[in-house]
Amino acid sequence: MNTDNNVNVINVNVKRDLKNNDNDNVSKYNKVRQIDVIADDIQEKLNLPLKSRPFVCLAAQQLTLARLYQHLETVTSGRKVDNPAGLFIYLCKKDGVCSRASN
Repeated sequence: MNTDNNVNVINVNVKRDLKNNDNDNVSKYNKVRQIDVIADDIQEKLNLPLKSRPFVCLAAQQLTLARLYQHLETVTSGRKVDNPAGLFIYLCKKDGVCSRASN
C-alpha cells in the first residue's frame, strides 16, 4: 500500500484546519473591534464615566445593535431625564445584561 497519498491528505487537512482557525481569530478580532466602536459611540453620546465602559461593552456584546440604539434614543429623547446614564443601564439590565461579577 502506498502511504504517500495518505500523508498528502493529512497535510491538506491540517493546512485547511489552520486556515479556518486563522479565519476564526480574524472574525473574533472584528467582533471585539465592533463592540469597542459601539461602546465608544454610546459613551460619547451619554458622557458616561470610564468606569461604566465594561458594562457598556457587555451590553454591546449581548444586545442587538437595534436594541442598544433604541435604549439610547429613549434616554436622549425630548423628555427631561435626570440621570440618562442610569436609565440606559437600567434598560439594558431589564433586557438581561448582567455585570460580569454575577455571570
